[in-house]
Amino acid sequence: ELLELYPGPRDELLRFLTSMSRLLQAFGERMDASVAQALHASLKAVGGAQFADGLLPTSAHESAHSEDQTTLDGRLVGIYTLTPQVAVRAREKIQQRFPGVRVELNADHAASEALRHLAATADYLIVSLRSAKHSATDAIERARPRNLPTVVPNGRGSTRMVEALLAAVVDAA
Repeated sequence: ELLELYPGPRDELLRFLTSMSRLLQAFGERMDASVAQALHASLKAVGGAQFADGLLPTSAHESAHSEDQTTLDGRLVGIYTLTPQVAVRAREKIQQRFPGVRVELNADHAASEALRHLAATADYLIVSLRSAKHSATDAIERARPRNLPTVVPNGRGSTRMVEALLAAVVDAA
């Protein structure tokens, strides 16, 4: 995803992504649906649509996640990152995975009232530390209730945000 959003030379990027897609197709049945969909979207965006279709999971694989789709119904998930394209993709993936969830985005550079409110009220708050301002993360830490999970993804992409949220939801269950 980051290669798509911040690309170098397109021909080299496409060669790299298509060679990787061939390797990843071998793991298609075991790959999480959100990861496969992110790879599919990125390949299509850089011109590799012909290689992208093999990455989409089968309907049987997608149905394995049906039981956790109502887990966040009516809940609020907040996302704080300074990379808006990634936040929008993460919101789409989270809403697709958890119908009925509300997702609010914030990209403030400082301790705004909106950021403090989101930190105080979100049932789950995803904070992308690799794409954040120190003054904003300090405000989040001060406003965030200790009993509510703060999710810190291991990376900057939307797939990492979704994976981290899924892990937090499983831990809370």
